[in-house]
Formats: sequence, C-alpha cells, structure tokens
Amino acid sequence: GVSQSLSYNRKGTYINVSDRLGRSELRKIGAQGGSIKFGGVELAGDYSTQKKLINIYQREGTPVYYDVQRATTSGEYIRFYGIITDMSEDYPVGMQHPKYGVVMQVTHVCEYDSNGAWIGGGLMSLGGERIDVTSFAP
Repeated sequence: GVSQSLSYNRKGTYINVSDRLGRSELRKIGAQGGSIKFGGVELAGDYSTQKKLINIYQREGTPVYYDVQRATTSGEYIRFYGIITDMSEDYPVGMQHPKYGVVMQVTHVCEYDSNGAWIGGGLMSLGGERIDVTSFAP
C-alpha cells in the first residue's frame, strides 16, 4: 500500500579548519542519523497486514526495517532500520480511499546488492560511514 515517494537526507558533521593565509580544509568528524518519510493509501485487501499493522508498530515503538530498491537495473537495495515515530491519517470526503503518512526515525542503514552482499562498510548511520575513528593495536 505504499504509494507516496520516499524521502530522506544524508548529513555528516564537518569542521572547517582555516590557516592564517585563508586556506581552508574540511574534515568530516561524524555522521548524523535522520528520518525517512513515506506514505500510502488504504487499498482493498487484508487491513490487518497494511495500515493497521503500521499503526500498531507506531503505538508500541516496535523496531522495524524498510527496504527500497535503488535502481531497477542494478538490483541494489538500501535497508533502513528504525522506529516509526509519527503517523498521520487522512480520511478524504466523497468515499475516497483513506491515506496515511509515516515518519520513521532511522537508527542505521545498510546497502546491499541483488546477491545480499553488503555495499560499503556494512551497518552505518544515515549520514554515512565513520572515518577518522581511533583504533588501538592489540
């Protein structure tokens, strides 16, 4: 029943280091999370597996995931993990199909190909991969 476009923003945290001569260097110091927004229409079918289920997930704060195919020819997907924090419902006049909107707060994402192999560094924040992470040798 999802019929509205999905939208999200990727955002990192950067610092601008400038010297006395006016030269600047941007350094990524972190990656932020975010949210995705999408919606749908109540269509004929099993109500308990469509909007009702999403409503229950939102009320109970159930962790969920949502898969999106990135490009039809490449077979790449992105999976968003998170919790549905907001849900709006619209009941139009004239016996039209009711609609709903969802905001899902994203905890992390993973990108994978048609074979299920991860693309990139595995699980990461919506803002991108971590860089400049301190690691200690054993």
